[in-house]
Amino acid sequence: MYAETIDTGATISVLRAFGPPDVVDLDPFAGNASVELQAEGFWTEVKAVSLELVTAVAVADRFPRLTWRALEAAPFAQALAPFALQASKTGQVTFAADVQQAGALNAATIIAPMPELTLLPGWSLTVDVVNGAAGDAISGVRCYLQRYQLIEIADRLED
Repeated sequence: MYAETIDTGATISVLRAFGPPDVVDLDPFAGNASVELQAEGFWTEVKAVSLELVTAVAVADRFPRLTWRALEAAPFAQALAPFALQASKTGQVTFAADVQQAGALNAATIIAPMPELTLLPGWSLTVDVVNGAAGDAISGVRCYLQRYQLIEIADRLED
């Protein structure tokens, strides 16, 4: 079990793993839309995200993308697949921390590095496709996560 003591000056808290790592499936969506993962009251480490992209008409090269946002603010980090899928192609794209990119243009499997960032409560991770078309289909969106609870264990006493 992972636990880390956090001293904010006012309280002392412990960050404790909330159960074992978890796999969360997100809803499929069209290429010109997106799907979002909310932290929902936990500190959430996103370890990996995978998806299947099936492209339709020829409009432009498609690049799957992850975007991290703090509350409703502008993005603070992004990860973009290093290789594109063109029209009428199918590819399995996996983003993970601590990996080297692998694949090629229109490859059936593309591996993409991503930063290892923690989503705080109220923060989100968005999965979308740059240059996605309405006829594109994104399915099998799976997130491998570790969630943590922040537990206050003591108030700081004034000297």
